Amino acid sequence: MWHLKYGQKRDWFEEIEETEGKQFDFLDEKPELYPDLYNDWKAFWMLSGSRQIGMGLGNIQISEIYAYMKMLEITDISERELLLTRIQILDRTYLNYQNDVREKKKSSKRKK
Repeated sequence: MWHLKYGQKRDWFEEIEETEGKQFDFLDEKPELYPDLYNDWKAFWMLSGSRQIGMGLGNIQISEIYAYMKMLEITDISERELLLTRIQILDRTYLNYQNDVREKKKSSKRKK
């Protein structure tokens, strides 16, 4: 969640800290991405662009994950299962976050 909330603006916040002396505590709260999860994280973000978009964001299709595994020649069944599970967990978290953001925007527009 940290990455979704602050990740894209991290450099901007760090620049403000340096130039204006302001302190943003959440920058120190960034969770560590363990080395054994880096490739899963990278796969998730690479596949995230393959989402179908209709009435809202769709999930990453299993066929896209399979194509990714095939492209990288990941053939071990247990390795495939683990990658699939991790991508689906990241995907659910991402979709839940995006839906929450969208609902907050709708709610704030209704209050105006």
